[in-house]
Amino acid sequence: MALPENDLISRAQNGDVDAFCLLVSGHQRVMYALALRFCSNHHDAEDLVQEVFLSAYRAIRSFRGESTFHTWLRRIMVNSFLSHKRRKELPASMDVTGGVGFPDTQHSRSKCPRTEGEATRPNNLPPLETHYGDQCRRRNEP
Repeated sequence: MALPENDLISRAQNGDVDAFCLLVSGHQRVMYALALRFCSNHHDAEDLVQEVFLSAYRAIRSFRGESTFHTWLRRIMVNSFLSHKRRKELPASMDVTGGVGFPDTQHSRSKCPRTEGEATRPNNLPPLETHYGDQCRRRNEP
């Protein structure tokens, strides 16, 4: 029988890594799907999801329960994505990719960087694995 999410949150806030791993496994697919919408390719989406869960792990004690855990994770994701986007953008005066021989990058700046022709993750692949040190592993495998 699965523990209620509030119990897992309380346990995670008290340092129970296994409880946090169960929280991650319950939200991993939804957070990956959201990250894929932001980034448009699975490599960047996986990186973003991992960053979100690491940030959540570090900040779990600050979760006050004023919103759902899912909403809190979404806010961390939006903030992480925007921070990543700000770090990646060059000021116009430093942009050396304009001109002859370079593709038009004006429209691609609103997404995570990706290479041309890179495919998104098919729906039939297993969920991505995340590891927080060696403490967290996929819990749904025998």
